[in-house]
Amino acid sequence: DRIGQVGFGSAGPPRWKARASVHYDNGPFRAFFPKRFVGGGKYDVTFVEGVDINDNSISERSYVDLTLQYSVVDTERQRMQLFLTVKNLLNQDPPHSPQNFQTPSQTNTALYDVIGRQFQAGVRFKF
Repeated sequence: DRIGQVGFGSAGPPRWKARASVHYDNGPFRAFFPKRFVGGGKYDVTFVEGVDINDNSISERSYVDLTLQYSVVDTERQRMQLFLTVKNLLNQDPPHSPQNFQTPSQTNTALYDVIGRQFQAGVRFKF
């Protein structure tokens, strides 16, 4: 049973994972705030703390994203929309896992954001 083992390597699924979002629409303006949560757990559920490893715990993380959109033109035949997306708005670092010679990465890259804050901007259109 590897549930809650969120360390690097032979990790299982986190015990808790959630996603919530808030939308705001006002005329041509739209905002979208999703929040991602990955619960904490153990580096390895088979390790005994104090015997096999000093600290077997990995803390939870929450990530907040933001998308802003503005419709410049919005008719049946033509559409033009400007957008800005910021992932990991608060620049939350991933939790660190213990490091050894076989697994040099210090976090589970499948569960946690390892890049940091990212920006994306663009224009969507249909003519």
